[in-house]
Amino acid sequence: QAQTGVWDVRASFLPAIYFEGVGMAGGISVLLPPQPADDAIAERVIGGLDGLIITGGRDVDPAAYGAQRHPATDEPVSDSQARDV
Repeated sequence: QAQTGVWDVRASFLPAIYFEGVGMAGGISVLLPPQPADDAIAERVIGGLDGLIITGGRDVDPAAYGAQRHPATDEPVSDSQARDV
């Protein structure tokens, strides 16, 4: 959910630091929001990319990737974690 002007709408967004980092590395960023897609179409889209950065939320339990939990880590949300990991 995001607010822009007078609208309060469902939205997909990414912090600018991701786009800036890709640009600094010489790439062009393409945002692929979560959406249903036919496997063949998804394959064509992904096949046209040289790299893929999959971001997750702060709700992923660090134990899922073998790390210690930092005191500022949010409590994991099991539904989101299964999707993010």
